[in-house]
Amino acid sequence: MTELEEIQLRLSHLELKLAAAERERKILDVRQKGFAMVAALLFVFSIAATRSYSANGPSVITCAGLNIVNSAGKSVVKLNNDERGGVVQLNGADGVGRVRLDVGALGQGQLVTRGNKSEELMSVSADEDGGAMRVCGHEGKTRVLIACQTGDPNAGLINIRDNKGDERVNIGSDLVGGQVTVGNSDKLITARLGSDTRGGFFYLYGLDHVAHVVMATGDSNVGLINTRDGQGKTRVILGDDKNGGQVIVNGEDEKPRAAMLVGADGVGTISLLDKSGSVKP
Repeated sequence: MTELEEIQLRLSHLELKLAAAERERKILDVRQKGFAMVAALLFVFSIAATRSYSANGPSVITCAGLNIVNSAGKSVVKLNNDERGGVVQLNGADGVGRVRLDVGALGQGQLVTRGNKSEELMSVSADEDGGAMRVCGHEGKTRVLIACQTGDPNAGLINIRDNKGDERVNIGSDLVGGQVTVGNSDKLITARLGSDTRGGFFYLYGLDHVAHVVMATGDSNVGLINTRDGQGKTRVILGDDKNGGQVIVNGEDEKPRAAMLVGADGVGTISLLDKSGSVKP
């Protein structure tokens, strides 16, 4: 065998090896693609297996939880559950919770919204008396509370507070009617508007906790304004009777000392009285 023939033989053997290697590569490529396709089909079948079908097609996806992330990989939506029931949470772009909908300790539904510092800003829930809504400031203190009033199944309540949580205005009711109470920064009641068995009333309180001015409807549907001293004793009464208007000025013993009124004959009179109640001549 010449040198040229030997070289040609070696080249033919090399070509056979290259052809065999190419066939193996193609077979491996087909296998890899087949494995990928099988994996994809298994994934689709696993999802389809958890779906229930109705007459109109697929309607429900069943899973233990679902987490949706944004482009930064932060969780923005979570569907989950705890020992009380389902939980839905919406997060900000930073992945921190902003809204949560779940079931409370009493088995009631509740909704909570939070600020960008995770502080609670508003909650809608319920208690033993009924529904309730709370609005908070960024410091976390309750500013407004709307609820059903405890002890009265027919009464509602609106409570307004300052940034320290101290009550400023309370709107509620009792067995007779509605009431509005106003307080100051010292936690003192300064005014009260409401109703009693005779009609409406309005009280103005001093810093001594005493009602110094009372506006009300008296007996027989007459109007009444009453001013009082620091001991709560009535000093001046502005009112009316069947004959007309009247003004009564009392002494320290709360007995009349002066009276300006309209008599039965329709004539106005001014009377001065002594401590015994007798009219001075």
